[in-house]
Formats: sequence, C-alpha cells, structure tokens
Amino acid sequence: MKQGLRLLIPTIFLLMGLFYFLEPFLSGWFEIVDPFIYRTIFLPVDWIIFFGLGLPFFRLSEKLGPVAEDIAFGLIFILYLFYFFKVVRRRWAEEKCKKLALVPIIVCCLMWCVTLPLGGTYNARRFNAFRVGGWTRLICSGGATRVRTDALEFIQETTQATPPRSEWPSSLQRLGYGLKIEHDNRLVLVGLGRAIGMAAEFGFIIQDSSASPPIPHYLERDGENPQLWRLADGIYFFMN
Repeated sequence: MKQGLRLLIPTIFLLMGLFYFLEPFLSGWFEIVDPFIYRTIFLPVDWIIFFGLGLPFFRLSEKLGPVAEDIAFGLIFILYLFYFFKVVRRRWAEEKCKKLALVPIIVCCLMWCVTLPLGGTYNARRFNAFRVGGWTRLICSGGATRVRTDALEFIQETTQATPPRSEWPSSLQRLGYGLKIEHDNRLVLVGLGRAIGMAAEFGFIIQDSSASPPIPHYLERDGENPQLWRLADGIYFFMN
C-alpha cells in the first residue's frame, strides 16, 4: 500500500505530461479529420482548460493568456523535479521505485523533443495540427495527384459554380463537405465548414500546379486573407 502511494505522484505527473503534449495536437487534428469526435471529446476539454486556466491568465495579462498552459505545466515540472531530488532520491530506499519515479521526467523530455517540430507551446501544437489534419484528409481522399487531377477535370466538365454533391468526383466527396468552382480563377474550393459556429473555417484550394495561389472570392468577402498551407503542387489548405 505504501509503495502504491509513492507511485501515485509520478503516475499523476506522467499523465499530466502526456496530456500537455498530446491533447492540443489531437484536438486540432480531430477538428479537421473528424469534427464529431472533436465536438464530443476534445471541445469540452478545451473549454474547461480555457475557462479554468486561460481566462484567469488573460485577466492578469493579455500576454500571459496564450501561454497559460505552458506556464502551468512548467511550474508543475519544476515542482516535480524538486520532489524527485528532495524526497525520492533521499528518502526512498527501493532503487526500483526511484527508477520508476524517474520515468515521467524522461518521458516528458522525450515528448518535448518529438513534438517540438509541431511547436514549442501548447497553442502552437494545436495550430500546426491543422496542417497535419489537412494532409491526413488529402491522403485519405486518394492523394494529391488524384485529387488535383479530378478537380481540374471537373472544372472542364461543368459550368456550375456550386454543382450538387452527387456530381462531384469521389475523391472530392471524401475530401470535404462543400464545393465551389471559380471558373475565372480556374480553381476548386472544397470546404470543411466550421466545427462549431464560432470556430475557424477550413478547406482546400485546388488549382493547376503551375499557377500562383489566388485568394478565392469566397474568402475575400470575409475581409481578411486566410492562413494558407501548401500541401502539394496546386493544393493549399486554408484557415479563415
């Protein structure tokens, strides 16, 4: 029983570390790949974090709000290091327990290295997960070449700006939920919509690989240029 209590703190810290590194990525990825899972699982968690942690930091300072999660985990990590060196190493006799208590520190350091390409902060990992989600949808729809070819052929086959979904190529049906053709720009805009009413809107811009990426008329009406990620030649993922 005593040994179980000793391992409780390392276990809790390990779970908190995994949550800190993985939750923002999974939240952003599922918002693109499966909005239903995002709304059901991750959106409530995101709201709890925002109201419980982010909002109080915003009230203290607008600069602290966006990094509230990072500050909180940094403080927790420092406290655990203090606990490990002052309590575990000095008072725990069992070497096995000492090694197990070291595991969360090693795992968190490894997770930081693995997730660093996605961003060094909680919110950066979520933001960069959007692009990974766009890549995932593109691959699951048949790949860049298939999607681009189907889209360019579809421009030639129809004169409609918003053809019915039943007429879309199968790859575009898997790619998104709404489609608009701008014949003057020779591009296809495939939209994902918004996960919830106040969320950002996402979608794909598909055009000839040799053309420079114009901003579709649909996005220009919102007054701001969207965030564009180039996924492949002629294929861009946007957030608006």
